[in-house]
Amino acid sequence: MSEEVTNRIPIWLAVAITAFISVPFGTLLGVYSIPVWASFIAWAEYFTFGASSDQLKWIYGLFPLGALTMALFGTFNNYFVDVVGINLLVSSAILLFIMVAAATYLLTLIPRGMDKSLAYFNGLSMFLALYFAGIPGGPGTGGGPLVSGDLAWMINPWIQWVWISLAGIFGGFLGWFNILITFPKVNGQPVEMELWEWVGIGATVILCVMLWILYHPWFSMIEGTSTQFFAIVIAIGAFILAFGGQAIRTSGSESM
Repeated sequence: MSEEVTNRIPIWLAVAITAFISVPFGTLLGVYSIPVWASFIAWAEYFTFGASSDQLKWIYGLFPLGALTMALFGTFNNYFVDVVGINLLVSSAILLFIMVAAATYLLTLIPRGMDKSLAYFNGLSMFLALYFAGIPGGPGTGGGPLVSGDLAWMINPWIQWVWISLAGIFGGFLGWFNILITFPKVNGQPVEMELWEWVGIGATVILCVMLWILYHPWFSMIEGTSTQFFAIVIAIGAFILAFGGQAIRTSGSESM
């Protein structure tokens, strides 16, 4: 008997809810905001890879790794442009040729890496999008807490790498969350969810509501303290890593 999957909440509504949930994480954390425009790319990857939690390991592994290769490019490029004084176009063209070739070769060495190359090259391209846009960190941009000064050319690409990597992790989480809140049924029977999955749903909604209340101008009559701010930032990171990590740990026997 073939499995027939039905959703108690239609997918179009679950997608809209998930998009709404993501807004405060990308706009209300100031320089700590996550670039959710990049998260949406990883969210789509989750569906492309089969919308199953056992695929999260590819997003969580290859997306940051692809971005890492371009963080190296950004560091070298900043050095040659800002310190040595080479023309931006010349430096970028030469280094991109070298670094993209090296990054692609690296991917061929990873078992099944080419099969899941979408996550890798999306991480690579999302870093370049942030890097070349030259966006300073701030609400809605997700550039991270960028610095200024003599060493900014070396430090900022790595801050951008951390924030792009968080975007990929958050995007995978959004895909997982999206499927979860459809509350699917298989052959008419509800799919049982583990306790950590219920906690993941509840924690995400609670954090979203807290962010709206504490930091959005609509709720300016309620002032959030700096302690509350950092507590929420830490909590967001902990929940994303904890529940994403749990999904990976329970992902079955498929090897990297």
